[in-house]
Amino acid sequence: MIAVSLLNSSPPQRYLELLKQFRLIDDTFFEVCLDGSDECMQLLLRIFFKRDDIIVKEVVFYSDPAKMHYPELAKRVDFFKHDQKGVQVMCEIMEKFGNELLAEGRAEGLDEGRTQTALDMLQDNRPMEEIIKYSHLPESRIKELAVQLQ
Repeated sequence: MIAVSLLNSSPPQRYLELLKQFRLIDDTFFEVCLDGSDECMQLLLRIFFKRDDIIVKEVVFYSDPAKMHYPELAKRVDFFKHDQKGVQVMCEIMEKFGNELLAEGRAEGLDEGRTQTALDMLQDNRPMEEIIKYSHLPESRIKELAVQLQ
């Protein structure tokens, strides 16, 4: 688990509530994706907490919950990493997360393909009804694309 030094004292209760919404992800994921970058973690936390004033001074990777500064976070990490039920829950969360990302990617790819089909047909001056039929896009979207081509 990653702990980030943001405050010199215990965090306010509202931050602990926000922390409960975090999806805990394996340390290896963060180490690889963030590459130890304080700036990347800072950006992630600014987005999560919807605050531009967060400054990350240090990112520390903890594998032992007993060494963590915040008891609530340590308790959750211990549950998800060492309790059999927690590990199972984490696996289910990661599977669901992966499936959501896969579905999102498929939808984006499908939309890009439909858009490209409509653009190609517009460039070939095909009739609107035909473009709607083969692109599966609504007429309003096709009209937007036509304006972009002009």
